[in-house]
Amino acid sequence: KISQKFYINKASGKKVKLLTETAKNYSGLGGFTLVDGVQNTRGMARSFEFLGFKGNNLEAIIDLGKMQLIKSISLHSFEQQASWIYLPKEVQFYSSADGKKFKLIKAITQPAKADNNIVYKTTAAAKTKYIKVIAQNVGIIPDGQPGAGNPAWLFVDEVEIK
Repeated sequence: KISQKFYINKASGKKVKLLTETAKNYSGLGGFTLVDGVQNTRGMARSFEFLGFKGNNLEAIIDLGKMQLIKSISLHSFEQQASWIYLPKEVQFYSSADGKKFKLIKAITQPAKADNNIVYKTTAAAKTKYIKVIAQNVGIIPDGQPGAGNPAWLFVDEVEIK
């Protein structure tokens, strides 16, 4: 028996514009990876469910299709330092009515854990049509850590908007 759990929310299936390029070997389904309703809870065994960025940030804009009230935004991330995959040092969520001028909703530096995922979440409400998500890569891996001196990997897999 094969089964797959889907997490349907206001971002599910919406148009996503990636403003930063993924690594070719961790490009998933492109921007759709962020809104496909599938949360990777199995780590590298399901690496195709992640977007991977080597030394780069994630920057993405999600078009919700119409103005609507949102109550929370979450970004799911992955950490495996032995493989040089580090959590974002900060995640920023922005809102916009026109997709051009964005207002910061919240910047988060401390994630929470949920269902084998590491989640950056805000519960700040906003009325918006577009959501921009920026996850800042740690950049060069610090001394004393696995992969020190090399660009860190940033892996993300799902944006949930409720």
